[in-house]
Amino acid sequence: MWSFNPCGILKNLRFNNSMRRQNVITLMYHNIALGRQQIAFREWQPAYDVSRDDFLAQLGRIRAAGNNQITLTFDDGYRSLLEMLVELTERARIPCVCFITTAAIGQSGMLNRQEIRTLAEAGIKIGAHSHSHIFLENLTAAQLQAEVLAPQKILEDLTGQAVTTMSLPGGRYDRRVTEYAAQHGYQEMYASIPGARRSRLVQQPALDLVPRWAVTSRTSIYELDLILRGGRRHYVKHRMLYSVGRAGKFLLGNHGYHRMWQRIQHLTTSTRSEKVTS
Repeated sequence: MWSFNPCGILKNLRFNNSMRRQNVITLMYHNIALGRQQIAFREWQPAYDVSRDDFLAQLGRIRAAGNNQITLTFDDGYRSLLEMLVELTERARIPCVCFITTAAIGQSGMLNRQEIRTLAEAGIKIGAHSHSHIFLENLTAAQLQAEVLAPQKILEDLTGQAVTTMSLPGGRYDRRVTEYAAQHGYQEMYASIPGARRSRLVQQPALDLVPRWAVTSRTSIYELDLILRGGRRHYVKHRMLYSVGRAGKFLLGNHGYHRMWQRIQHLTTSTRSEKVTS
């Protein structure tokens, strides 16, 4: 289990600085809000919705940055990604990864099996986002199989492609998860840590931890530009905020912190929720 260090150092998972990989700006999106929508996924969090107009404006800034080391990732598996397929694959031509929560496949507002195949055939990389979107810490052997191995097999059967990448729900994980993932062919784990430099884990030399910048409904074009430029002061500020968040998780526990964050953000996760989003 993780323990909090006020310096922001991960005690139980050390990184091998001699094996650092190339810098890549990885942006973490969730749902692209295309209008009035009803989403059955219980972990849908409207604070993470980005409107279609804002997303198209952001794509313009990403293209203008002229940096071919930018990757877009989309967590959970919202159907809205399919609606943006042309912009992403034919116009923007930016590498994209869609991380699927396999228990949500086919739910209202979420990708179904054929749509996942369509994304894979169009060049969108498909990765796992656990099966039920639980935090991947302190799992039993049966839970590791259900949440790490089972979604990998489901997605490989769907797409006919190897699934070697996973996004961590809530950014939570522990050493047992990384060991299990590495043993079953995963090569990358995408976290919620701000930054641009991926790290190879000492205990699992075939597995990389990939940092990401979250893009939410509140992310302005100005802040996106700071992320794309890799500004040092902006990086330090967000690493400090990340450490504060880790302190909250340590003090309140994962679920207590998650409930507090939901209340602060006035999030709506009920399956009955409907929201005008653009």
